[in-house]
Amino acid sequence: MTYPKTKKEITEKIFSELPNVDENVWKNAKIDNLIFRWWITGRGGSGLRLTDEGMKAFQLANVAHYEFPLGKLDRSSWDFFIKDLTKKLDCPYHLGVYRTGNSKGPYIRIYDHKIAMLMTLYGSLAEYLESRK
Repeated sequence: MTYPKTKKEITEKIFSELPNVDENVWKNAKIDNLIFRWWITGRGGSGLRLTDEGMKAFQLANVAHYEFPLGKLDRSSWDFFIKDLTKKLDCPYHLGVYRTGNSKGPYIRIYDHKIAMLMTLYGSLAEYLESRK
């Protein structure tokens, strides 16, 4: 899927792909409300980080995604990491924590096959972001 440029355009496109089923709790919502519910920065910010609710909407719309584990980040580097993602990652993404049995760890879910391929070729998210100076 090639993404439109703005959060409003992306939200409208995903909304149009949602099925009219009981699981679609957004079927009667207004796009402006969805922008605030689906995106971490709402309408004002430039980042494309999804909220948990936004990720669920993308799932319901069957949007392809790619998950990558994140290494350990200490608290001092977390803010820098988030700012770097906001500035350099130009596709929708979600940050989460996977839980498998007794183990858990952070991951990033990318909603763009080209960026996912580049991250794989560069070897990691950090190296991909570094290349995007």
